[in-house]
Formats: sequence, C-alpha cells, structure tokens
Amino acid sequence: YYGAMFISYILTGWFSLFFAMFFHWILDWGLFSTFALLILILGIFFVWIFRFSRSVWISVNVKYNPNVLSDKGNKA
Repeated sequence: YYGAMFISYILTGWFSLFFAMFFHWILDWGLFSTFALLILILGIFFVWIFRFSRSVWISVNVKYNPNVLSDKGNKA
C-alpha cells in the first residue's frame, strides 16, 4: 500500500493541476467554484483512484504467470 500511496498522490496531483488550469483559465470560472468542484469530484472518485493506484502498483511489482494454476493442478 505504501507504493500505491505515491501513485495515488501523483495521479491526484496532476489531475488537480490540469483540472484547475482548465476550469480557471480556459472556462474562466472563479477560483472558489473551481476548487469546490475539484474537491467534489475527488471526493466521489476517491475509492476508484485508490483501487486504480493499487492495481498499478501491484502490476509493477508482481509478474503475471498464466500457468501458475495449471502447474499447481498437475502437482497435486
């Protein structure tokens, strides 16, 4: 979970940066309304971001072996 925390932090940081730039500079929203919407969206998608970050971290550290189940079945 420690590595997933860093991945989640990086994803959330970049998303927040581009989200705020887009809504504040391009759509010309106020700063308060931009951050209010950002906090609402991040609050809704917190669980998805957390699970996605764990999936990315697991895929970096654990190599997939499709034959592991068939190998165990033959040995038993």
